[in-house]
Amino acid sequence: MNATHNVKVGQIFEMSWGYDQTNVNYFQVVSVTAKGVYVREVGAHTVPGSEGRDCCNVTPNKDHFLDRSQWCGGYNEGNPPTFRRIQFSGGRNGSPEEPYFNFKGRYFAHPTSETSSTYNSWYH
Repeated sequence: MNATHNVKVGQIFEMSWGYDQTNVNYFQVVSVTAKGVYVREVGAHTVPGSEGRDCCNVTPNKDHFLDRSQWCGGYNEGNPPTFRRIQFSGGRNGSPEEPYFNFKGRYFAHPTSETSSTYNSWYH
């Protein structure tokens, strides 16, 4: 069965969110079906030299899966956590049909590269 999207196994998606701080989560596609994909959350690397007061830039840590994820609910009973569907947007990075995941109607994960860094901040 051919997939109805162009998402590939190993592809990384990024979700950046927050109000008073900027949180970054990365997800790696581990399986693809015609109607969607299975993903697991992966960790992040700090970009050397980017550290500041309660902030830094991060990149995805591909293939280093997190055992627990607030978004995926952990890896329960051997079944990978899933997003229920892929939505398509038109516009980010000029792509007419770039896939993105919609979390609970308000958080979005977009494709990113392994080397693309994103600002991340926190409070102590």
